[in-house]
Amino acid sequence: MLALAQAEIIDEISNHLDGISFNQLVKKMRLKVSRVTLLKELKTLAAKGYVKVENDPKHKQRKLFRLCEELHRVLEDLKSIEQKVLDNPIHHLSDFLLFYYEKIRDLKDEWTKDFVRYRLRRDLDKALQKMEERL
Repeated sequence: MLALAQAEIIDEISNHLDGISFNQLVKKMRLKVSRVTLLKELKTLAAKGYVKVENDPKHKQRKLFRLCEELHRVLEDLKSIEQKVLDNPIHHLSDFLLFYYEKIRDLKDEWTKDFVRYRLRRDLDKALQKMEERL
């Protein structure tokens, strides 16, 4: 089952294609999750294969966290439709919902489905806010 902290962590890691260190992630996640929770969730995500932990080539003691290839591909697929709906929510909302429905239907892994549902709720909320601003 997807924990909210895990979804927020994955979202933040996805913003850093070259990877993000633990200390950088702590700063970005401040006020969302504690340092202890972050470490625990990163270990869980790494154990499940959703996050890769690599050595930083620039600093021998630092570890970098990156998304696994499959999750990275899923997020790349979502970004194009997310941008369209946020640019013009009224015209693209039905396409947005249909795209997410098909993406969720096609995914095999339940955790990934839950994460995509989290993104759907988050982006739908953003789209509704944009629509309210235009009224």
